[in-house]
Amino acid sequence: LGTINHIGQALKSMQEDDNGNLWCGGSPNHVVQIKFNSSDDWQDYEIFIHDSLAAPHSQDGIIIENYQGYLIFGTGDGFYAWNENKQRFAPMAAFGHRYSDGSVGINKFNIDQNGNVWASVNKGQDQWVEGILMNNKLSKNTRYTFKSDSLSLIKLFNTYVECIYSDGDGIVWFGGPDGLVKYNSKILLSEQTVMPVQIRKVSLDEDSVLFHGTYPAQDKSFFYLKQ
Repeated sequence: LGTINHIGQALKSMQEDDNGNLWCGGSPNHVVQIKFNSSDDWQDYEIFIHDSLAAPHSQDGIIIENYQGYLIFGTGDGFYAWNENKQRFAPMAAFGHRYSDGSVGINKFNIDQNGNVWASVNKGQDQWVEGILMNNKLSKNTRYTFKSDSLSLIKLFNTYVECIYSDGDGIVWFGGPDGLVKYNSKILLSEQTVMPVQIRKVSLDEDSVLFHGTYPAQDKSFFYLKQ
């Protein structure tokens, strides 16, 4: 058991890149990069502390995940990526500009086996959960596109989410101070969904009756009010 010294930051998340570098998300707004110079001697390393993220302080510090071989960083100003050539962080718009232009902050996020991203986001004092869902690829030369879904997760509005886990079978788990919530991502709600309603009674004040009962159509596909 050994200790890497001289970091001096509270670390919240950790990922390794393809070059064997260790990236640690710190609080409130730091990223620590540890480059190991030797695969045989773990004590031969260099530490780089990046505090130049052009983003406000994140609620839970910087969260790092590996997405299809690339590291993405969840910050108080959306998703960021590391530009190796320019040696700096830049907003990542792959999921849509809304998640990279400062419209929302990213508190926590998890990536499932299908490439969907489940994120706890915030705007001001409000926080909620969104699914950033991958659309099917149309052809070999077409980039993946994404669509967001927050309606299906509306019950988690203004619920603090501490951790997110997807189990690979379409089930996503959200944990926080209020307990554990299970969500089936295969069942998506839509604002355009038409929900059949059967009206059984309409009354005014003082029990003045307008309608008590329904009359079925011949094909029984709907009910309408008797004249």
